[in-house]
This record gives sequence, structure tokens and C-alpha cells, in this order.
Amino acid sequence: MALYYKANGEFKIIYPQEMPNYEGKPESSFALKDMQDLVGGYCQLIYLGDSGLFIEGVKYSYILVDEDGRMNEKPINAKVTEYYQHVVGGSVNIVGDALLLERHEMD
Repeated sequence: MALYYKANGEFKIIYPQEMPNYEGKPESSFALKDMQDLVGGYCQLIYLGDSGLFIEGVKYSYILVDEDGRMNEKPINAKVTEYYQHVVGGSVNIVGDALLLERHEMD
């Protein structure tokens, strides 16, 4: 299960099997096209380190964003920025819609 956070604050739990391009990939990973559609562009994968981010007992290993989000001046995603700064530190802001993924959801 992935967590989808829109920059406007909307939140949704999504599963690869619910997506239009799901092909029964190993361990329920998302299709690239579905991930691109969710983040609104080409994908940039941010690894959260070996410790990852735990939310309600689930370990998320990656944040997926639009790689051109800053260049296209997408708004700051406050919730995902909070998560990122908690795990990685620093003051980098995550922009645009974002997907938090468990390790097995990346093929």
C-alpha cells in the first residue's frame, strides 16, 4: 500500500492493483506510467535510507516526486516535506504531489 499526498493536502491510500496499468508485477509493484500520472511528470525517487519512515507500523523506503517539480514551480507539499525532514534532516522542501512507497512496491 502506498500513501499518496497531493500538494493541496489531500491524502489517499492506493494499491498497485487498483491502477490502470497494473500488470500483476512481482510483489505488487507499481507500473512506471501509473507513478508518472500520480506525480504529474517524470519520476524522481528519493531513498529514505536504511531506517526508512514508519507510519502506523508500515515502513516506507521511498518518496516519489516529479523530477521537474521545482523547475515548474509546483507548490510545497507540507506533509511530505515534514516526513522527509524528520528522516533525512535539513531544510529541503518537497514540492508537488508525492507518493510514499514501501520497498517492494518499486520494481
